[in-house]
Amino acid sequence: FAADKASVLKRARLAAIEVLSPAVIAQCLGRGENPLQRLTALRERANGTPLRATVNLLPAHGRIDVLAGETLDGWLRVLARSGISEVVLIDPQLDFERLGNAVQLALANGLSAIAALPYVDDHQHGNAHYSACAARLAQAGAQRIMLRDEAGLLHVDRLPGLLAALRSGADGTPLDLHTRCHTGLG
Repeated sequence: FAADKASVLKRARLAAIEVLSPAVIAQCLGRGENPLQRLTALRERANGTPLRATVNLLPAHGRIDVLAGETLDGWLRVLARSGISEVVLIDPQLDFERLGNAVQLALANGLSAIAALPYVDDHQHGNAHYSACAARLAQAGAQRIMLRDEAGLLHVDRLPGLLAALRSGADGTPLDLHTRCHTGLG
């Protein structure tokens, strides 16, 4: 990561740089690398831009079924000591109790907690559902709510009503959008 690229990052004035995720960790370990070493290098060159990590609360079915309690607390502590200042907390099952506990542990470790809300494109997940989910995540203490469209199915025509519902439920909690572009809709 050259110094000239670091100056580009500074001029870009990014809100955060997502630098660590379960997939990145797996790739680093597969190459025999320490995934935390890259954090040190990036932190030194990010010019104060917050570094973000994604934490999946159901990371590896069959090995660790649920990342919670002391294990999650320890991992969040390691992330904070390594220079991460924001975590995106993902629970694919949208277990509000588990997410709420994770949010509280993140905050207790000095991290900004972003709770992920998975987007599902079906008739059972209407605006009222998303409004209620956003409200629960805001009440749990999430500092941001991230609508995550992992499949890339969120259509632009769906956004006005969906965003209004999310804003209503989030009651002032900032919203983020994470989308994939597999379908070209992103």
